[in-house]
Amino acid sequence: MITLSQEQSLILQFHLSVMRGSVKKGFKKTYGFKYREKMKLYDEVIKKLQSVDQSLEVQEYNLSIDEVEMLNQFLGFYITELESNLSGDGQDEDQKDILHIINDLKEMSRKFHEYLAN
Repeated sequence: MITLSQEQSLILQFHLSVMRGSVKKGFKKTYGFKYREKMKLYDEVIKKLQSVDQSLEVQEYNLSIDEVEMLNQFLGFYITELESNLSGDGQDEDQKDILHIINDLKEMSRKFHEYLAN
């Protein structure tokens, strides 16, 4: 069982949804014809994230090992991309927002690593 705060859950849902097209292209390049299986898994994770009661402060998800591994891989790639888009000293408001999101994503990635280690 993976536990995320409501904010983390919404952030993850948003970024998975926004990145779907890019992820699909990456899966096609990496997995060839098997990309459909990976996209099915990706879409199932999005549905699971959307299927919980959003009024709760803490969300619990029953994810398979494959789903958690996929999320962990996505976050590793995505965090790197976000960090590469940071510029300057991070003092303007947009940069602060991106840093906050990166920190939330890193916290989720840490939880996924711990889940996979057990």
